[in-house]
Amino acid sequence: MHAPKNGFFYIIDRKDGKLLSAEPFAKVTWATGIDMETGRPIEAEGARYLTEPVTIWPSVFGAHSWHAMSYNPGTGLVYIPKMELATHWDDTKIDLNSWKKPSFQIDVGAEVGLGNDIPKDAGVSSLMAWDPVKRKAVWEIPQPNYWNAGTLTTAGNLVFQGRIDGKFAAYDARDGKELWSVNVGSGISAPPITYAVDGTQYVSLLVGFGGAAVAYGGGSSMAQYGWGYRGQLRQLLTFAVGADKPIPEVGEPTFVRVLNPPEFQLDDTLADRGEHVYKASCAWCHGAGAVSGGYTPDLRASEAFLDLDQLKTIVQDGALQNNGMPNFKNLSDGDLEALRHFVRKKAMEAQTPSH
Repeated sequence: MHAPKNGFFYIIDRKDGKLLSAEPFAKVTWATGIDMETGRPIEAEGARYLTEPVTIWPSVFGAHSWHAMSYNPGTGLVYIPKMELATHWDDTKIDLNSWKKPSFQIDVGAEVGLGNDIPKDAGVSSLMAWDPVKRKAVWEIPQPNYWNAGTLTTAGNLVFQGRIDGKFAAYDARDGKELWSVNVGSGISAPPITYAVDGTQYVSLLVGFGGAAVAYGGGSSMAQYGWGYRGQLRQLLTFAVGADKPIPEVGEPTFVRVLNPPEFQLDDTLADRGEHVYKASCAWCHGAGAVSGGYTPDLRASEAFLDLDQLKTIVQDGALQNNGMPNFKNLSDGDLEALRHFVRKKAMEAQTPSH
């Protein structure tokens, strides 16, 4: 059984690889179904945006990303961290006759909006219990935002899942009723695990915000929770029935306060050029629209972007390589100056988030 990014839940005979079913478990607009004879998708008209831009579900992050789903043989249900988010594809400004994938830069041959912020309400998600025999959802619990952590189900008919807002909960695997929860003080991306030692069962969970959507997508959709760069302590928490040790303090939510020096004179032409530089070399880590989701520093608050020489030392010379910031020797002084104007433009557009 497999619920991949494309939005269809596949059941395949493990003996011979025969496709037994493939039903949509989330909103799907790129295909109308799966051909059961060939296993190939039946593409929807316009899905390849050959003549005009198109908005497609699911997004590049998937209807289900890398986060673990789980199966309970007692209930016969699969528990999926489902996501609902679209991607807008537009290649009308791309010369497809000359386009080539650049080395070590982000360029998918289409505009996907990384120059703009991702709003707080960009997408939604849910914990879904899917019946693979009846090929339909049995119950579904809405979750905040679209980044949705992995699941664990147990023989005691529990389903455990963490959330982007720091809540870790246990649900009844049969009907989805919430039975227990705790706030761990930071965002959760990892799935929990369970094990037993000397007859005592434990549930362990890695706590600390991260993942591709947090870095690559980022934006206000992720920043709204206050899981700032190095703002909270990352840790492994372990739970057991009857345990009474309090949840450790990991740090208060932190919100970026952008820098907007009044003496900086914005050049819109340079900012437009800087947007292309940013999307190609910076967005992967620092977030769409220069709004960090918390996994890396928010460049709008960086003093380095107020001083071209300091920026060159970091970006071209690799002064912060030991901190995980690679050097980009391919970027010229002109690229960095344009990048400064783009980041300053985004800082000028920003409003400091409220608690």
